[in-house]
Amino acid sequence: MTKSKLTKLLIFTLAVILYFPVESFAGEFSASVKVEAGGTSSDESSSNDSVSKSDDDGYLSEETHQYENSNKPFWLGLGVWAGGGANILFKPSNPQDLGDNNVDPFGDGARGMGGGGGAYLEMRWLKGHLGLLFGIWNERNRTWTTMTVDGTDGNKFINYYSVARLPLLVEGIILKNQHRIKFGLGPEFAIGLNGTDINIESNILSGLTNNKVFKQKDVLIAFDLGWGVKFGDWVFGLDLKTAYNLTQPKAYSDRVKERAAGFSVIGSHTLDLRLMLSLMWEIGFPN
Repeated sequence: MTKSKLTKLLIFTLAVILYFPVESFAGEFSASVKVEAGGTSSDESSSNDSVSKSDDDGYLSEETHQYENSNKPFWLGLGVWAGGGANILFKPSNPQDLGDNNVDPFGDGARGMGGGGGAYLEMRWLKGHLGLLFGIWNERNRTWTTMTVDGTDGNKFINYYSVARLPLLVEGIILKNQHRIKFGLGPEFAIGLNGTDINIESNILSGLTNNKVFKQKDVLIAFDLGWGVKFGDWVFGLDLKTAYNLTQPKAYSDRVKERAAGFSVIGSHTLDLRLMLSLMWEIGFPN
């Protein structure tokens, strides 16, 4: 082989050796640039496909499941409640003595207590933040007053009466995880069920023997402040509710009426405060 041919063969061999590594590197660099510019690696693509597939199949994370469950557009609940508290009968206008007894029973107003229980239906909209509650509550009340008659203290009048109460409250509700705080406002309808004889504890009023409590129908305005905590589909609640009587007569002659050998009085009070415990089962829609 001549010197010139040997030189050409060496140059060709060196070119081949240098050409293929450069081309391979260029290809890898180009692929790397494409990935960084907007592509995804095979691991990332596989991960995203897995997440997307799991979401499409409905296998959501626990956090997503809790969020969607708590943000359903409509909720319906059925519950029971029980409790009790204090009553106040405001002083009437123009109290007057009954006949010859020189006494005006309940002329200074009265205080009392009551309690009972019942059931209710609660509906909530706007992801649970706006509610409407309708309930029925059967309660027993005891009202008493102590008066001074002819200079003698300690003359006590006590009456008992039962009423059915029907609250209809619009509620605003604050939700935080499993806890809730609600504010309710609306009318409450009271229907007298029965009354009893009036007990008189006195040594000087023996002539008052025919005394009765008569049934009364009232409309009250109620305000409710409540707290609740949810366990699964159940909600345990604690409510503080007050109601003011809008239709109770203010004149003494409309509250207390004279009758033969005694008097009658309405089975009603002006203001009450109730502390109530509740347990409600509720379900969200769409389920």
